[in-house]
Amino acid sequence: MAVKAPAEAFSERLNLVLDESGVPPKGSGRQLAIAKRFDVSQKGARRWLEGESFPEMHRAIAIAGAYDVCVEWLLTGSGPKHPGAPTDPDNPLSDVARRYKSAAVETQVLVEVALGMRPTVTLPGTSLTTLRQLLEGVRNVIANHTATA
Repeated sequence: MAVKAPAEAFSERLNLVLDESGVPPKGSGRQLAIAKRFDVSQKGARRWLEGESFPEMHRAIAIAGAYDVCVEWLLTGSGPKHPGAPTDPDNPLSDVARRYKSAAVETQVLVEVALGMRPTVTLPGTSLTTLRQLLEGVRNVIANHTATA
């Protein structure tokens, strides 16, 4: 029995979710629909759908959110398929993904900036300098907490 490559297994889960969600099937515009929805090239979408590569983390999170599935399940096949289903208490990524998805959009943006997933950000009434200062402060608090723990 052959073991599937991780990207191939991911593509099977992605295509399953797309089938369940009524996205046009392969050969009928699926690549183009995914490319437009997640702002990638059609070639990039094809690579995900054919099991040649994984999306970037921020896009994987967006895909999971758009189709109401857990990021962990989508990427790895582990954990519950849908949010709110029982989770593995020993896997901290389950809780992290759930909290990220349930956070306000502004919080999600800040997390993406902090992780380097977004090079720039514009929030009404907030300058990029202010956000960078805020993130630097958060990093310092985390570093200090880690050093004293």
